[in-house]
Amino acid sequence: MQTGGIAVSARHIQRGIQRIGGKAQQWQERQSAPGDCAAPVLYVSADGTARTRQDYPGCVFTQHRTDEQGHPVRDYESTTCVSSFQSIDEFGPLLRQEALGCGLGGDSQVLLLMDGASGLENMGRLCFKDCVQIVDFYHAMEHAGHVLEAWLGKAHPECRSKQSGMFRSKSGAENILALRCIHSSRRLEDFWKYRLNQHAARNDTLPLAA
Repeated sequence: MQTGGIAVSARHIQRGIQRIGGKAQQWQERQSAPGDCAAPVLYVSADGTARTRQDYPGCVFTQHRTDEQGHPVRDYESTTCVSSFQSIDEFGPLLRQEALGCGLGGDSQVLLLMDGASGLENMGRLCFKDCVQIVDFYHAMEHAGHVLEAWLGKAHPECRSKQSGMFRSKSGAENILALRCIHSSRRLEDFWKYRLNQHAARNDTLPLAA
């Protein structure tokens, strides 16, 4: 790969991700100040994926308006993301912390978009008490498909293929997912400022980034 006239190998990129990725996950899990939300609806979404290991991605976003058919329209660039390879008992508070930073606890109606699994449903009741839980459209259709297949007497096919990245180490996968969440949340600049200030503090100098 050629970047700015400098040849960058896949190994160099991998090493960079390993060095930075762990800090990125720690930064995701930091305690942040509660935020304000002026939107009438705040959405919290979570899913659990299990191929070679279990991981939990989640996101928070807002909605101000609907389209001409009355369908909700997600606010532009309102989505922030978090992820965890820890247990659901640890992922729930992490997602709640993210939602608090986006205005959970204000006047907005809070809707939880889940996959219908009992683990996430219980997490929703514990971490987002009194919020409305909704099975997202994709998983609702998936569940309906399973019911239809059972009714028609067809066995559910097990045709999952092994894809590149499925054999990545847990730490490597966690690092990449953390960095992707920060990038998708438009927080790379904040993360790098945090890293610069950490280095500055260790060197007993003034922070390198305000």
